[in-house]
Amino acid sequence: MSGAAPAGASTMFKLKNLALEPRTRLRRRKYATGSGDIGSVMLEHFHYSDAILDSFARTMEEPDFMHAFALDADSVVIDVGGFVGEWCIPMVQRYGCRIEVYEPAASALQTLRKRTADFPSVHIHDVGLGRADFEARLAEKGPGSTIYESDEVDAEIETVRIRDVVAEFDELGFGNIDLMKINIEGGEYDLLDRLLASDHGARVDQFLIQFHEWLPRAYYRRWRIRRKLRETHELVWDYPWVFEFWVRRDAIGH
Repeated sequence: MSGAAPAGASTMFKLKNLALEPRTRLRRRKYATGSGDIGSVMLEHFHYSDAILDSFARTMEEPDFMHAFALDADSVVIDVGGFVGEWCIPMVQRYGCRIEVYEPAASALQTLRKRTADFPSVHIHDVGLGRADFEARLAEKGPGSTIYESDEVDAEIETVRIRDVVAEFDELGFGNIDLMKINIEGGEYDLLDRLLASDHGARVDQFLIQFHEWLPRAYYRRWRIRRKLRETHELVWDYPWVFEFWVRRDAIGH
């Protein structure tokens, strides 16, 4: 991750960051530690936005808020974009639930499998989830790895498999899903368009989603997906372009 806009970023995103650069420089001097720790990297990646600063403030008050959900040992959780298990491991430790982790990047899979080996309820799938079955070129950039980067000069390239999310859920017999976390560096738009057009979207009790702002038409596509989600779900909290949390209306309070 870095504070620079991806080479394939939309013009609107680049113009926004250019306009906010004076604010970013001020906040960088105020908040950056210069240590290269994950906090500093994330602040830089999100250009010291209000949303990332607010989410950090909440984490200081509620350190587990990104893992606090209505779940128990019988719950089914889908982690799309599992990377090296930094989210799913605390989840299985906390709830002991079944977690299906989707991660197509070979560089992350080795570490992910090693870190989750002691948790039999965590199942690793070496594919991504999306709008259809296809192969894609993945630009390897650690947690920022993406199939939507147009400039591949600074990244190692790997061919990965993407699986149709609806076909995958049908094949595995997923009925009700208690929580679905999605963080796939731009792939969330195609995935959610496909999922919400099917019956499966309304079967997910809780969504934890990171939308990515830099893709072309990201603002419109996020607005359209959120409008569709509101037909069945309610927005509980929102740190725009960082993470947002939705709960199905008939699951609230249960």
